[in-house]
Amino acid sequence: MRRYNPVPNLGAPGYRMLQTIRIIEDPYFKDSANSFIHQLVDVNSCFLYQMHQPNSYIRSKKAQNYFRRYNSILCKVASRTDPNGIVYV
Repeated sequence: MRRYNPVPNLGAPGYRMLQTIRIIEDPYFKDSANSFIHQLVDVNSCFLYQMHQPNSYIRSKKAQNYFRRYNSILCKVASRTDPNGIVYV
């Protein structure tokens, strides 16, 4: 992806080339203890999981709403179907 970055057109056939401005880290699996970005992703994914399926401890502390604190900074254009912009796979 150094120079070739085809992005599908929304609602039209074909692709368009978008310039990649910055890449934060290498996209490979590694221990999150060695990467602040991966630690952040781990915490966010835990908050999202607990929002959908809170365990008994989270329910007792009323912490299932922690993910909703991200409402002002979420990239909501990532998904057209989810109001928070979350892409479920």
